[in-house]
Amino acid sequence: MDRERYKIHLPTFRYPGNLSTERIWHPKLLNVLNHDGISLRKSMYQMALYFKREEGYDFIQYSMEEESKNKHKAFLFYDTTYSIKCCAYGGFVMRYREYTNLKSHWGLQWIWLHPYKRNQGLTSSIIPFLQQKFGDFIIEGPLSKAMEGLIKKLNLTDIHDNYERLKININPA
Repeated sequence: MDRERYKIHLPTFRYPGNLSTERIWHPKLLNVLNHDGISLRKSMYQMALYFKREEGYDFIQYSMEEESKNKHKAFLFYDTTYSIKCCAYGGFVMRYREYTNLKSHWGLQWIWLHPYKRNQGLTSSIIPFLQQKFGDFIIEGPLSKAMEGLIKKLNLTDIHDNYERLKININPA
């Protein structure tokens, strides 16, 4: 058994200095950009790796080298409580989806939080910010049990139902 696989190392990074409101939409949420330093992008990559491992996916759904061109937005949950450096404890990606026969939209592709930070209302608290910034976004599947619970708790069934209808339109039987 590979014990390292089961360890969670929370990455740290230096606070990026003068941040505009475009970068911080929520008190502990930072928009990670392609031109950010390597420590920020590595922190985001680490969150995506933990998500991949926990959910058993085949590939990591974030690349440090991917050119965004406003097609995706990556965010880190972070804390500055214990040191001068920031400690990342979660992340998520919103991705812009374009189709030839359907309306384009943003989708919440994945979200991962450290187990000790779960069930504290963090994900619930960012949904209004996401709705404000991205409009009628969808929550992409497959869904974890935690995301299914969040959808029910916040009555977001329309968001995921739109995704299910979208799959049917994209992949007609």
